[in-house]
Amino acid sequence: MLISQDFFDDTLVESQELFEYSDEQAVIETINELKTSNPSVLLDHLSLTHPESQEGIDSRKKQKDFVECVRREDVSGAISMLATAIETERKTMPTYASLVLQNRLLAPDSKILLMFEQDEEELDTVLKFAAAILPDVTTNHPSAKELKLQFGKPLEESWCCSFEKYPSLSTPLVKWARICCNVCESNKKTFVRSAIEYRSKGGRSGLKLLLDSLPKEVPTDQNQQASAVELIIEVCKLINIVCKFQASAEAQPKDGETPTVSSAHANVKEFHKTGAVNVLHLLARKCTGGDREDLLCALLSALRVLAIDNDIVQNMVAVGLLDTANASLLSNETISAPLAAATLGLLRNLCANDEIKTTVCKKSLPSILHAMETHSSNPLVQEHGLGIIASMALRQPNNANAICEAGGAQFILSAMRMFPTKVPLQRQGALALRNMAVRLPPKSKQALLDAGAENVLRDCAARHQASLDEAYAALRDLGCSAVVYKVDEQGNMQGTQMFGKVTSNFRAEYD
Repeated sequence: MLISQDFFDDTLVESQELFEYSDEQAVIETINELKTSNPSVLLDHLSLTHPESQEGIDSRKKQKDFVECVRREDVSGAISMLATAIETERKTMPTYASLVLQNRLLAPDSKILLMFEQDEEELDTVLKFAAAILPDVTTNHPSAKELKLQFGKPLEESWCCSFEKYPSLSTPLVKWARICCNVCESNKKTFVRSAIEYRSKGGRSGLKLLLDSLPKEVPTDQNQQASAVELIIEVCKLINIVCKFQASAEAQPKDGETPTVSSAHANVKEFHKTGAVNVLHLLARKCTGGDREDLLCALLSALRVLAIDNDIVQNMVAVGLLDTANASLLSNETISAPLAAATLGLLRNLCANDEIKTTVCKKSLPSILHAMETHSSNPLVQEHGLGIIASMALRQPNNANAICEAGGAQFILSAMRMFPTKVPLQRQGALALRNMAVRLPPKSKQALLDAGAENVLRDCAARHQASLDEAYAALRDLGCSAVVYKVDEQGNMQGTQMFGKVTSNFRAEYD
């Protein structure tokens, strides 16, 4: 729920007159009163200052000046004020986003939306406005979500045409598409659908235009290099956004509403058909061993979200992506955490194929464990590493033995002890132990127990209901008691043997 600055000020003045608060007390009590009366109220878009203080007077004047620019349809002036304010005030965006919404700056017939269909200079101006009003730090803000939806129409009707017509604005246009699609499933569907349907003069779709805009290699000229790298990274970020369902960011449907259906799988298929794997891998291969680590991270992360099924994975292996990933792990003795996470995340997805995961185990296991050791305090690196181990050991006794002989069990237990509250990591660790234990000889199982696997698994089961089946399956295969105890209302305790007489929810396949 959004309230206006005038409502906040009137409430503050009324409370101060009634209870004779000081200026500071009046602000604090007004905030508490509004939050108590309506827990869903949003205040971060307001100037939470006393209206008669100098700071309060200045901030409210800025808001009024901005609104006047909007009412005069002086978009350039409003954008200039917005850019200046955001550079100096960290919390400005929610304030101005609220003002944009309240004054219908993005109404269907507003000048600012019409600017998306004007000349290059006008388009450049409105793209700067969009980037300023919707910075990444406000991704989940309710005002940001509403603004993204209002940008949906020009995104659908103007993006592809503008991208083809104005090559100099390629990066701002890609950034704008990413901003609009981030945490907005509706805009993801709109963007990809319109890009598929669009046809350029040469018959290319919008997605093909996007991929063809990427250079075949990073230019050596410093000025050209900076712009080329920025475009590649923005395209990779856009692919990451539209090809991944951000479930936690989407609002849960209310009673009677249709649940949000992800377009991620369909979007990946469209990018794959357009040749995204080949284009991105060609660039990634040329970045290994160089000093463009930021670029390599972006490319590997984009390739990871595309690795969703066996056909695509097989295509990736055919073009040499396994060798590129291995080269990435070996590119530096002390590989950075972002690059390690991006590379291990990609290998984790590639290991869904039985043949490929055996190849990964033979070629890359030492490098994987080295990356985990180097970044033992990074939860994402550890989670991806555990995911790879769990996948490699599934249905592959030779891989399980190789992991055990390489000391993989110690890495699993160390990561689970280091991050006891990270649920996805704990689940991958339990899966890894279970997939290894079920195929290891008794001597190796005992080594796992001697290393403390039982206590780690019981702690995991006690903390995380989502990992209960995996943890108890691992305990069972290690030969430990796997009984869940429940206490009824009378205080009576009853134990249920997991995976005994009852039907378990455990899924034998790793996911």
